[in-house]
Amino acid sequence: MANSKSMETLRAAVKVEQFDDIQRSRRYAAFTRKMAAFQKGEGPPPTPEAFQQWCEDVEKLLALRRLESGIVERPAEAWEGSRY
Repeated sequence: MANSKSMETLRAAVKVEQFDDIQRSRRYAAFTRKMAAFQKGEGPPPTPEAFQQWCEDVEKLLALRRLESGIVERPAEAWEGSRY
């Protein structure tokens, strides 16, 4: 049954994405707490690596939200010369 193999593959991919989403959420929360503490003078600043990871996590989250909502992202070059 080709269909069941495809469904297994899809389910596995969904589980991986769900796990990654949990990890991103945890990193986001940890970074946010650390930044808030730093801004209050209660701790050191986040590392540049943590900031970079936070940026990548936010970009991934936004891309997933656009995908879920059906919004197609167009590169900036596509808008040049457009009447919109």
